[in-house]
Amino acid sequence: MRKLLGAVYVLYGLLLFFAAMFLVLPFIIIGTLLPGKLSYTVPFFFLRVWSYLFSIPALFFYKVTGREKLDTRKPYIYVANHGSY
Repeated sequence: MRKLLGAVYVLYGLLLFFAAMFLVLPFIIIGTLLPGKLSYTVPFFFLRVWSYLFSIPALFFYKVTGREKLDTRKPYIYVANHGSY
């Protein structure tokens, strides 16, 4: 039963991932065509929208510590080093 639920959750996660990506992908592509600074700030905004559209319904909760140390004018990539079950 556990494997079945795990498989259903994986399919649900894949569906959420692709649905959210296809929803914001046109805005990301159009944003890269904008002049100057907008060519990276607009796509970055829509990538943040995508992350919320995907992570919240997929029940991915995270805790941010040290936010005051981040430069909000720079983009960052966050990578989890492991998953816990």
